[in-house]
Amino acid sequence: MDHGGFKLAQSNAIECYVAGLVPKFASLTPQQKATDQMIALIQGDMLGDVAKEAFGGKDAAVITKACDKWLTVLEAKVPTEGFINGLPFPTVADLAVLNLCTGYMPFGASYKIASYDESKFPKVSALAARTKEHACLKDFESATLSAAAFGL
Repeated sequence: MDHGGFKLAQSNAIECYVAGLVPKFASLTPQQKATDQMIALIQGDMLGDVAKEAFGGKDAAVITKACDKWLTVLEAKVPTEGFINGLPFPTVADLAVLNLCTGYMPFGASYKIASYDESKFPKVSALAARTKEHACLKDFESATLSAAAFGL
């Protein structure tokens, strides 16, 4: 990430930095901030598990096992309606779910390799859709979020 000459790597560091720029996030409680971190780190754990296969062995069974494990955890934690922290707007936790549902590298590529249907987790899928459609993100576009790489 490059923000006005400030360069930063690692998804969790970037998520925390961006969250720090959003005035609404300054009022989050310690519990809400911890929940954001927990979901972002679950996303990171899933990323680590599926990236190995997306860039390496391409073993569908390994990808399926990892996706089932982490998406089951998230399905139990996300609400049926609204956003994870119970606020009228998405926070880092909701954005992490959006990323793992719509980001191509390595999530989408892994789903493709394994012919994996992440929509079997309806609460996770619905949260990603709500987050993407929220007014604060409606006009957001990212050339890299859905970009394929390495022929995947």
